[in-house]
Amino acid sequence: MKITGLNALQNLQRTVEMRPKPNRAEAASRADSYQPSSEVKEFSVALRAVTDAAEVRMDRVSALAAQVQAGEYAVNAYAIAAKMVDARA
Repeated sequence: MKITGLNALQNLQRTVEMRPKPNRAEAASRADSYQPSSEVKEFSVALRAVTDAAEVRMDRVSALAAQVQAGEYAVNAYAIAAKMVDARA
């Protein structure tokens, strides 16, 4: 019985053994780095704003939701416009 292909395997092993091994200083200088994308930065800012925000007043939310469902909620356009103008100043 003749076994073939062992020489190819041995040659591959020699090739791997002959590769120069980088020293630790080179490996340290090529440390991995990470640069977050602009979307990740924006998400981080939004997440921080949500977590720092005051808790939701569920009693107020449920009262407003009931008004909307009943068709009784009226938007005061003048008050909204006044707040928008004040916010720009």
